[in-house]
Formats: sequence, structure tokens, C-alpha cells
Amino acid sequence: MNMSRNLKDGLLPKLRVRYERRNREGKTRMLDELCEDHGYERK
Repeated sequence: MNMSRNLKDGLLPKLRVRYERRNREGKTRMLDELCEDHGYERK
């Protein structure tokens, strides 16, 4: 599935900042939530 322009432009910059501050476990949780909410896969 391709990312929508809205997700790329609006949400991802905010998520990148939050992602950088988290430890490994937090990053995993954050990515799992993003994939679940938007229908993406980790691979």
C-alpha cells in the first residue's frame, strides 16, 4: 500500500521527532501502532 500524501506531509515529520527520543522497545511499539492504524506492514 502506498502512503497518502497527507500522511507523508503531516504526520511523519511529527512521528520522526518522537521516534528519535524513544528506546528500542518504544520504537517497536510506535511502529506497530502506525502499521495497525494505517494498514501498513513492517516489511
